[in-house]
Amino acid sequence: MAQIRTWMTTLTLLLTLLLAAAAHAEWTVGETYHGFELVQQREIPEIDALALRFEHTGSGAQLVKYVTDDDNKSFCFTFMTPPNGDTGIPHILEHSVLDGSRKFPVKSPFQVLARGSLNTFLNAMTAPDFTMYPVASTNTQDFFNLVDVYLDAVLHPAIYDDPRIFLQEGWRYELADADAPLILNGIVYNEMKGAFSSPTRILDYEVSRALFPDTPYGLSSGGYPAAIPELTREQLLDFHRTLYHPGNGYITLWGNGDTLAELQFVHEQYLVEFSRPEAAIEWPDQALFDAPRSVGAPYPIGEEEDPADKTYLAMAWVAAGAAEPAEALAMQVLADVLVNRPGAPLREAIEDAGIGKDVSAYFDDSKQGVFQITVEGANPDDEQRFVELVEATLAQMRTDGFDKRVIEGVINSTEFALREADFGSFPKGLVYTYFGTRTWMFADDPFLGVAYEAPLAEVRGALEDPVLEDLMQQHLIDNPHRVTAVVVPEQGLETRMTAELEAELADKRKKMKRKEVKALVAQTADLLAWQAEPDTPEELATIPMLALSDLEPATTDLLVTEHDVEGVRVLHFDAPTNGIVYLRLLFDAEMVDPAMVPTLSLLTDVLQELDTENYGYGELDTELTIHTGGIGTGVATYPLVEDKATIQPKVVVSGKALAPKLDRMLALMAEISLRTQYDDTDRLAEVLAKVEANYEGMARSSGHTLAIGRLRSYLDPSAAYDQQLGGLSFIHFLAGQVDGYEDGAVQLQADLAAVAQQVFRRDGLIVGVTGSEAELAAVLEQLPAWLEQLDPEPLERVAFPFEVDALNEGLTAASKVQYVIRGGDIGAQGFPYTGRMDVLDQVLGRDYLTQQIRVQGGAYGAWAAFGRSGIAYFGSYRDPKLTETLDVYAGAVDYVAGFEASGDEMTRYLIGVIADRDQPTTPSVLGRRAMAYHLQGITLDTRQAERDEILATTVEDIRAMAPAVQAMLDQDVLCVYGNEELLAEHADLFGALIPVLQ
Repeated sequence: MAQIRTWMTTLTLLLTLLLAAAAHAEWTVGETYHGFELVQQREIPEIDALALRFEHTGSGAQLVKYVTDDDNKSFCFTFMTPPNGDTGIPHILEHSVLDGSRKFPVKSPFQVLARGSLNTFLNAMTAPDFTMYPVASTNTQDFFNLVDVYLDAVLHPAIYDDPRIFLQEGWRYELADADAPLILNGIVYNEMKGAFSSPTRILDYEVSRALFPDTPYGLSSGGYPAAIPELTREQLLDFHRTLYHPGNGYITLWGNGDTLAELQFVHEQYLVEFSRPEAAIEWPDQALFDAPRSVGAPYPIGEEEDPADKTYLAMAWVAAGAAEPAEALAMQVLADVLVNRPGAPLREAIEDAGIGKDVSAYFDDSKQGVFQITVEGANPDDEQRFVELVEATLAQMRTDGFDKRVIEGVINSTEFALREADFGSFPKGLVYTYFGTRTWMFADDPFLGVAYEAPLAEVRGALEDPVLEDLMQQHLIDNPHRVTAVVVPEQGLETRMTAELEAELADKRKKMKRKEVKALVAQTADLLAWQAEPDTPEELATIPMLALSDLEPATTDLLVTEHDVEGVRVLHFDAPTNGIVYLRLLFDAEMVDPAMVPTLSLLTDVLQELDTENYGYGELDTELTIHTGGIGTGVATYPLVEDKATIQPKVVVSGKALAPKLDRMLALMAEISLRTQYDDTDRLAEVLAKVEANYEGMARSSGHTLAIGRLRSYLDPSAAYDQQLGGLSFIHFLAGQVDGYEDGAVQLQADLAAVAQQVFRRDGLIVGVTGSEAELAAVLEQLPAWLEQLDPEPLERVAFPFEVDALNEGLTAASKVQYVIRGGDIGAQGFPYTGRMDVLDQVLGRDYLTQQIRVQGGAYGAWAAFGRSGIAYFGSYRDPKLTETLDVYAGAVDYVAGFEASGDEMTRYLIGVIADRDQPTTPSVLGRRAMAYHLQGITLDTRQAERDEILATTVEDIRAMAPAVQAMLDQDVLCVYGNEELLAEHADLFGALIPVLQ
């Protein structure tokens, strides 16, 4: 109870500070404010902020506050964390410090906060050179609560007192009993096993090792799976002692919160007890090579998977860096101009040479930056041709120079993105924090990364002078610090690696002495008992939380108004967008035959990649970048909430542009939709290969997405349709098109043209506008003339006979982990969706499933989902297990039926649900959401009723949903993406085993 009184005293102090400091508006460099000396202040108009830079006089901690009018306040504590091996020590420490601390002695303050806070962001991230602990909230008290927990976590973690934290989060050997096999487990260990199932992760790891053999950049901060078991707890503690001193930290605050109150809190509650560290953390530079180097490595594919066209190639240079923002920005522009844009010279050269299926480039502005060119879908014998072609193209472009209009388009696109500052649901303050962190660490200037006007002006010099060509000469052509990497597929490699690990563990188990066995059995049992033991009410009470009275009882009205323009529906979401028009053209796709739906999806992938009547595809891209902030195409479904069989498929052409450019955006939308030419056989082959490579990469890295979509398709007509658009069915369709292209090209061209003609018509078109009344007026004025281009003749709609059937497939892959999805259609079983089911999501996902599958089982994550469609499912992410996870799912009914929670615990659940619903986001995202609700029949009354149900949910309501959980499990609907050998061992669980890639 003493801790509770301390917390209440802190709250009183905070309220006093907020009132006392409200009038303070003047800042004086050299003055000290609550232990922080102001060393610099600067207006940064690019982000509409007054930037205040402080140094804590006692601890030496650096702190920057960006004073803005943004009520989404953010805080981030960042530490430079150079790894000293491949053991993943920065990553494991990031996990471990969030498992209890001095003031908050619960096992996972992070999880408790996640379900009882109005946070708009709550996470932690390990980068190659630093570890960040960011939080954000629009609620002032909640914001201080989050800051309090995170400061205590990083400065006073429980890792020194409890060795079980390291065993849980990092790695451990397990012995269930004296006769059991030895198992290697751990949350980060399994997370990185999943990460290194991706060939791109392996490629980047090999490139970094080769480019930086003598610095921490050459090591895996996340952890290489085979090396993680080399880490000891003592090494982890030493790492924390050395690096997590506030004097080695960088604190960033953002928003309209009271700065004096924030400074006083950080000083008095935490930093006052620290003196300056003995030495600063230094990051060494890699000595430059005098000659290029090469490296190679295998990656696993399935036993029967064809290795042809699955090699990854890369060339990478050490170039520029974080301390040179203008050069770094120019190198990013160079990546787009040289490689990433359609028609880019190196892209075209590689495509014309038939090397690989896709090529991309990026620049990473770390301390010593990296410029990398990557080819996917190549073959091992392409390496030399690839190197020679890159060298020849660079030399040619140095002589010829880049097209200035292309450069203008790329710079305009970059500037549009910077000025729009649309980061989706990611808080703006944390994005700018990330931008500024490396320049703060490596150039002693946090503002270089956010004050982009000066670097942008320098880069604009490329429109007159050979800026990009000179940088290319310096950093690429004349630079011997270069690595060429080849990552080659190897059939059955994962099976052999698994067998080797099992043999190693068996040998280790065989050599263990009886005393060691007894100790490990005891340790395993002790860890499980500790993990299963709930936090006490007194411990939970230390975690601050809001009251239900702090929640807004009314849901936000996402009002959409309808207008009619010559029979076309125009939907308007009124929002301030700083003069940007967000436009969505929703063309009716109900006339497309079900057998042609995969072709419809492919159509939206090839648009903008082919010539049109008036532009070559490269010229088209330049026009888009000069005149718009981007145009995208895709297919979306809008199933009616009252009738999920009515799925309303739409081809969506979306774009954004400044209002004076609306006419150009509309013209380009028409050019893409109506005048794309599909008869260039060679170009279509290149685009088709690129699309297949992108989906193949997704299939290897996002197994949970594939498995969820596949399971839903067993139950829901809309999800069955979506399978044809982008799920496993579409991936297999693409593979067939690529394999049969030589004979089927003419037919595919005809199919694409026919589907385009069916879809891009006036009948059934809906136009969505997000912007102010002025933006709407501009659209309404220009729309009639634009509509005249569209064929007005209506076509007959067709039925969608997608029959749902529980196929219960195992999706086999060369994966080290599983994604286990089990669900059912509880709506069809008489359990319609209510807001209370959102609370059930929290109860099962954040407590039961996370506890059983992540904490005790070692998976990276687990969740529950009960949706408006009536579809419900459980899922696990990067899961080392299969049948054990299914057993956990089976136990959910008893857990729900016997659910117990105090009043405070229920309040936490309800706050967490409302926080998820009320996440602040951008006008463009709100506009898309509002229009989706409008089309699906999800009314304000519906959403308000759901909110009322959430806020009124009781323990008894949760228990009453046990039959719904039982109904879901009784349907026995299962889909698992995972290791092909493990799934084969349990083939009896599945109706069929399907290779993800062939």
